[in-house]
Amino acid sequence: MKRIPQGWPKGAEDMTLEQIEGFLMGEKEKPFNHAMGKVGRFVDDCATDRNFVEAAPALLELLLIMRDGMADGATEHWTVDDYLEWLIVARNRRVAQLRHAETEGMKMEVCQYYREHQGSFRSKRAAATAIHEARLVPVKWRTVYDWLLELD
Repeated sequence: MKRIPQGWPKGAEDMTLEQIEGFLMGEKEKPFNHAMGKVGRFVDDCATDRNFVEAAPALLELLLIMRDGMADGATEHWTVDDYLEWLIVARNRRVAQLRHAETEGMKMEVCQYYREHQGSFRSKRAAATAIHEARLVPVKWRTVYDWLLELD
C-alpha cells in the first residue's frame, strides 16, 4: 500500500490538482513554511512513486514546478494565494515558451543565414526577399524582414 505523506489527508495519492489546490487553500491560516514543507514532502513522494509517474506525468510536472518555485522564490511572507498566482504565471510562461520555440528557431536560422551572407545583399529588404523566395523558413516575407530589422 502506498504511504500517505505526513499531514496530508487520507487518499492524497489520488488527489487531482483541484483537490491539492483546495487542500492548500485550507492550510492558508497556517504558516507558509509549514505548508511549504508539507508540499515538498508530498511532491517528493509522488516523484518517487513509479505508478504515479506513469499514470499522471503532466500532474507530476506541475507539482514539481510548484515545489521548485516554493523552494526558489517563495518567502515566509507569501500566502498560498500569492503562491498559486505565481504558479499559474510560471505555467503560462512555460507553455508560451514551448509554443514559440519553433518560431524562435526559425528566427535564429534566418538571422544566422543573413549574417553569413550579409555581403551578398544590397539591403535588408533584398535579403528578406531572397530568403523568402528561397523558402528558407515557412513564414511571410514581412516576418523575415521584421526579424532582419531587429538585428540592428
